[in-house]
Amino acid sequence: MGWEERIIGRADPEEAVRQVEYLFTHQVSAWPLLRSGLESLSRVRVRELRIRWFEVLVRHIPHRIDSTTAKVDPESISQRPCFLCPDKLPEEERGIEFGDDFVLLCNPYPILDRHLAIVRKEHTPQRITGEFSAMLDLSRILPGFVVVYNGPECGASAPDHLHFQACLHRGLPVIADVSRVSGMSIEDYARNVLVLKGFDRVWLSERFEAVMERLSKTDPNRPEPMVNVVAFFADKEWVVMVFPRGKHRPTAYSSGELIFSPASIDLCGVPVLPVEDDFKKVGSTMIEKIFMEVTMDSDVFGDVVRDLELLK
Repeated sequence: MGWEERIIGRADPEEAVRQVEYLFTHQVSAWPLLRSGLESLSRVRVRELRIRWFEVLVRHIPHRIDSTTAKVDPESISQRPCFLCPDKLPEEERGIEFGDDFVLLCNPYPILDRHLAIVRKEHTPQRITGEFSAMLDLSRILPGFVVVYNGPECGASAPDHLHFQACLHRGLPVIADVSRVSGMSIEDYARNVLVLKGFDRVWLSERFEAVMERLSKTDPNRPEPMVNVVAFFADKEWVVMVFPRGKHRPTAYSSGELIFSPASIDLCGVPVLPVEDDFKKVGSTMIEKIFMEVTMDSDVFGDVVRDLELLK
């Protein structure tokens, strides 16, 4: 089955949120896997932890275990079919078009409400170069949503197929945290993040390109810098957060101490723990340590911020 048979609507700029609601209504009735995922989400357990001046909301979501532990090395990827290509999607799965290149799909393993996967029709590697404007456009037509990009070694379980994710940002701690920021970074935040705010789409795209160009200098041998990118639109302004990464998974994951592999939503203040014992035992000190471990080293990050501020 190709994309033509799977598309049941189009995300028009003025009615995209309503069309997403239509998509979920349709898919809940037709697709048992999504229905099960949403029922599981309704029973999610949450622990609130205080770290320094901010809070994180740890979630126990058992159905995220496959995504958290996904093997994303080149050999493993080469040995499995692409599960985001239309002929490999579940029989019941349908979507709505966004522009000519993307399809919005319901994520059957949601972390937050109205969790979407936004998949490029063409099978192409997970790279944000040349695709950032699509993130801005998506966030513009989906008020109340946050749009995220997980780099190929930064939490993306499908590094072989370009995709974004989106979900309602209600209750996402970073939304309130970033409102307190006027500069390019957030001080004393236990994770290093670059913040871009602007009303001008072209200017913001140019600033993002400058960020990626500067980050590429820290590890020039990679196809793109290791990043998680988050965008939302509010009060006629885009807010973009770029989390430069230091590594993919923390030592606690490699040692088996904790099944936790942070991606964008985790770094936005909602750490997802699929294993119950991990959810019960994790504390603020461990979350802080892991955030600091997987994001860019603070000394290197400081140099990046200084260089970017000189480009203003």
